[in-house]
Amino acid sequence: MKGEFSTSKVFEPITVGMLEIKNRIVAGPMVMNHATEDGHVTPRMVDYYAAKAKGGYGLVHVEASYIRPDGNMFSRMLGVYSDRQLPGLNEIVEAIHAYGAKCTIQLVHGGRVSAPRIIGQQPVAPSDSTPPLAAKPRGLTIQEIEELVASYAQAAFRAKEAGFDGAMIHGAHGFLISQFVSPYCNKRTDKYGKDRYLFAKQTVQACREAVGPDYPLFMRITADEFLGEDGLTLDETKKVYAPLLQELGIDCLDVSAGIQERVYYNIPPLYTPRANILYLAEEVKKVVDIPVIGVGRINDPQLVKQVIETGRVDMISLARQSLADPELPKKMAENRPDDVRRCIACDLGCSYRHIVQWMADCAINYEVTRESAYRSAMQRPVEPRKVAVVGGGVAGMEAARVATLRGHQVTLYEKGERLGGLIPLVGDMPRLYMHELENVVEYLSTQLKKLDVDTKLNTEADADLLSKAKPDVVILATGSTEYMPSVAGANGPQVVTLLQYLRGEAKIGDRVVVWGGHEGAEAAVSLARQEKGVTLLEESDSVGDATFLKYVGRQLLLANYLEEGGVDVVTGASVEKIGDGSLTYTSQGKRHEVTFDTLLLALGRVPDDELADQLKGVVPILHRVGDCLEPHSIRHSIHSAARVALEI
Repeated sequence: MKGEFSTSKVFEPITVGMLEIKNRIVAGPMVMNHATEDGHVTPRMVDYYAAKAKGGYGLVHVEASYIRPDGNMFSRMLGVYSDRQLPGLNEIVEAIHAYGAKCTIQLVHGGRVSAPRIIGQQPVAPSDSTPPLAAKPRGLTIQEIEELVASYAQAAFRAKEAGFDGAMIHGAHGFLISQFVSPYCNKRTDKYGKDRYLFAKQTVQACREAVGPDYPLFMRITADEFLGEDGLTLDETKKVYAPLLQELGIDCLDVSAGIQERVYYNIPPLYTPRANILYLAEEVKKVVDIPVIGVGRINDPQLVKQVIETGRVDMISLARQSLADPELPKKMAENRPDDVRRCIACDLGCSYRHIVQWMADCAINYEVTRESAYRSAMQRPVEPRKVAVVGGGVAGMEAARVATLRGHQVTLYEKGERLGGLIPLVGDMPRLYMHELENVVEYLSTQLKKLDVDTKLNTEADADLLSKAKPDVVILATGSTEYMPSVAGANGPQVVTLLQYLRGEAKIGDRVVVWGGHEGAEAAVSLARQEKGVTLLEESDSVGDATFLKYVGRQLLLANYLEEGGVDVVTGASVEKIGDGSLTYTSQGKRHEVTFDTLLLALGRVPDDELADQLKGVVPILHRVGDCLEPHSIRHSIHSAARVALEI
């Protein structure tokens, strides 16, 4: 089928070294924690990578894989340090090749980022004075550096032996190679300090010698650490680093950004606009003659097309987006861009889960990393049932979508005038970019229309209505309500709730106290940007850690916003009394009083499950999903709904 997307330059082949790749869309590497405890491939990983290849990606980068046990960073990270891993690695290669895609594997050593509780020893780094992360690192000796160079070369050779079409040397994001390149991390005074590029040079040369002149070598680099003069800058990358790597024989540069202290650049959170670091790759492309891959929160087919057709970069790498929709290239080639499930940059399933040593997945796509089980559930014979879904938030929408695909007759009831629940409200947070949360609502709404799901808006489904409708199964997705504290004065005339603020239902004064440092942190930023005087009160010892904010990069960026806005952040604050224009709280054993024109309550949510009690004995089968089961996150809503719908 010809059309705007299928005839785009996006689908023209490109050559990297001696390797021809069928299109310009790359499935970016992401650590998923699905390997065995000692870094071997599992069947789940094979299915996961096969899905990306089947979905049409021209090149699939297999996730960062540690070259030596002391370079491991995660509890179930993939390894490429032993020949015993070759059979499993080849399984991944063959699964990818079966669908016409090419593949590389990313070679990494964590250096100072390696986790002591995983590796069982002190992490190593360029120097003793390298800034620590979880633990103080130990500087490497020259002999140890030479051994590491050999380990990279052996890993590159294993990649070739396993059948990968190329190897990607991970020289970005504050891992070992980039630690040597970075003036922030490399404090050595010997030859590896006088020439910060020496370790990278030796590693590339050793890898090239190991794999031969014609085997493609990719390298991911940080073009700018965003540490100012303390770190690597784009100017230095353009003048020195990128041309050097081309001269050394690297066949393709994958250009990223950041370091652990600036992780919100290499994993841009929800608050950042799309393609926010793509300009780095564009600048690097100006100084090299080899293909350049661009990255950075690119999640939209139209944007992919525009970037490639205007020649800004040679290829586009989609990491989180390839989780949200492994079939994006296929849907583009079939001119179905409205069927693409666009990433919302929530980081709840991917970044957060692997950082805390859990198995990663996608918050808005339950199928990803569960491909085999999902396929089996969808193919299982089913006796069509009459299913009523009550509540049109994302949990209810997902339940209706999956149940319909399973073959059931579904009616979706929503008491409001639009679908999406709280997401459209939160997505429209004033003066803070959160709009792309609504991507998931747009996707689900489109799919429900295409599936012709009977959707009844402005219809409150109560026990009487459902009794008359006689469904076989009822799925409750009635959401949650705001928690209201029992402190005296909490219902005063100057008190508003977070939802009232988001709905524009309340007049906000010049002096605002936001009570709730987790749920209310974003509102505090929004109000500060309106030039309000804002105090943020939180009983715990941190802020910005609501269940829907569980990602360290997002919290770091939010902390920056709070500071930039002049928000007075008070933790360990226990509110005692709310008066007329004042609030009394204790912190560190002392009593304080703060005055306000408006007090905004953002203390979390409680389940709205009253209907569940009313339906006992009225309907044959009743399930609860999403917030009415437990107020949590988009991931919880989507996943709980999908699980229930698959089991009907």
